[in-house]
Amino acid sequence: MRGIVANSLREGDWVAFGSVPNDRHGSSASFRAASPRRLTPFLAAGGEVSPEGRRRLVVEAGLEAGPAGEWSVQVSPEAFVRVKLQQGEDGRYRASGSDLASLTLWRLTPDLVIDLGAEHAAPRLCDHHRAEQLPGTLNWSRDDEYIRMAAAALGPERRGPDIAALLAWALGQHTDALTGRVSTLAGADAGTLAEIERAGTLSRRLAGERELLTLFKAGLMSDPSVRELIDQAAADAAEATRPALESAVRTEVEREMAAERAAAHEQVRALIAGLEAEEIAALEARCAAEAAKRDEDLAEARRRGMKAVEAATAERLREAEDAAAGMDARRASLAGEVEELEGRRQGLAASVAALADEERSKLEIVERLVKAGEDAAALRKPAAVPAVLAPWPPGSGNERRLGLRDLAGLAEEAGLLSQAGMETFLRVAVLVEAGEVPVLHGPDTGGFVEAAGRLMAAGRVARLYADPTLITFDDLWARAGSGIPTPLAAALASAAEGCAALGVVERAERSGARFWYPQLADAARQGRLPAALIPLVTVADPKSEEAAAVAAEGPMVAVEGIFADGAAAVAPLVFAELAAAPAAFAKGSCEPDPGEAAKFLRKHAAGLDLPAAIRLSRIHAAASSALGAEDGPRMAAALKAILFGSEEAVPQAATQMPYLAARA
Repeated sequence: MRGIVANSLREGDWVAFGSVPNDRHGSSASFRAASPRRLTPFLAAGGEVSPEGRRRLVVEAGLEAGPAGEWSVQVSPEAFVRVKLQQGEDGRYRASGSDLASLTLWRLTPDLVIDLGAEHAAPRLCDHHRAEQLPGTLNWSRDDEYIRMAAAALGPERRGPDIAALLAWALGQHTDALTGRVSTLAGADAGTLAEIERAGTLSRRLAGERELLTLFKAGLMSDPSVRELIDQAAADAAEATRPALESAVRTEVEREMAAERAAAHEQVRALIAGLEAEEIAALEARCAAEAAKRDEDLAEARRRGMKAVEAATAERLREAEDAAAGMDARRASLAGEVEELEGRRQGLAASVAALADEERSKLEIVERLVKAGEDAAALRKPAAVPAVLAPWPPGSGNERRLGLRDLAGLAEEAGLLSQAGMETFLRVAVLVEAGEVPVLHGPDTGGFVEAAGRLMAAGRVARLYADPTLITFDDLWARAGSGIPTPLAAALASAAEGCAALGVVERAERSGARFWYPQLADAARQGRLPAALIPLVTVADPKSEEAAAVAAEGPMVAVEGIFADGAAAVAPLVFAELAAAPAAFAKGSCEPDPGEAAKFLRKHAAGLDLPAAIRLSRIHAAASSALGAEDGPRMAAALKAILFGSEEAVPQAATQMPYLAARA
């Protein structure tokens, strides 16, 4: 209880409290006190002692034993009061205080009394905080103060030589008044009953002891303070009668004014009733006239509205007929325009075919010029440049050359790739066939490169791990500064001899890819690289600056979730079978059919410039060669989104394995 009521407790005090779990920080106690209440010593009635007897014991005679402080004293079987005891000079404990003339009554119930046993100084305690307050109060003032109050109530006109008799008479009148009050009410509180008993007892004592009353009168009259108190009480009594007189006069005046006010209200009410009747009659007449006029106005408005609606309907009908006639004329005009557009379409198709032939001839010229330049450069290049890696062995003569259809079937038969993996593999193969350099990213990129090398290049994979020295296009083939050939140079040499090789630039974002990748992509699209070279680029962070620069120039392909369940377990066996019967991807001609290309571009080339449209037509041709005329355009449309917009998932093909169906 420390910190709650500790400041108000003294030695010997008793306290009741509950216990709750201790939630205070830093305390080792398991429980703490809750709702503490101070308990007071309890003085029981003890037999048939009356409330007056209890008062005389506690106020007049005093208790022999303490302690001093607040006590709860029983005054009846159902009530108790609370008083403060102080020890007098004779060693007895008596009640004192200014509140003795009006003590509050509290309801006494058995659960409020706590019996501690005879071994304690206060064998009984009272939990007075839980007691219910009763109506009324109890006057436990001392006898002299009580009689002085009765004397003060007499008033100056009743004072005389026989004041003792008057006091006895006053106490008797007070007793009769209280008794009459008890008889009038259904019941009386314990305070009123105690007051009746005390007043009656004092009245009988004063009436029986005239000599004491005479001496008391002489003492009262000789005491200036008492005389002054009596005079003051008389003045207070006179002053008390004044409000009663004023109240009576005020009541009479108010009664007369109320009567006059009621009469006036009645007259006003009659006048208002007459006026209301007149106004209501006039209002009803006016409302009837206005209703008749309103009905006439509504009928006239209805006639005018019907005429306006009929006129508007006729006008709308004429406009609709005119519009129908105009639409017929427009339909005829549009039919003529459609015929004209069809003629223009055929002309454009012929122009596209002519442009394709012209481009083909120019590309042949460029290839011859590039070849001549490379031959000249080879003559000027020093011959004594050492190679770091041993050259690949030449390709065996029994390697199978596979086109796109057969390559897709081989990948399906290997069983390493899931359905999503087959879609990704076909995307990369179609892009390579169309002359693009795919940029791969995703968690399965390394595994995809390994599988693609076995499926497309008989295991010949050359990896160039990018670093900041890789800046220009020439750095792809020879190390900057030393001139030592890179692994890509070996792949290039193998491809030049007709052996398919997979050339991979790993982690391109760590180099100056924004400078060398556009040249590599342009060389692949222009056919300046050997046809047997399969170029790929990988990035580990597709959100880096270099990766973003590369994405603006070439296709970014996500590689994730491409392997079938259990592929890692059977991969060595599959790779051994592929090594026993090696196969290599042989690029076919990616020149599109003019008619099919024009048909596809009319639907999908909106917003593309001429170079982009040519790239898209080659992709369409490659996809159609792999998947057929039904599913090829679908994949080409999806690859268009990869090349020129955000990557989208390729919808499922109409045939589950179209490349196998085409082979069959």
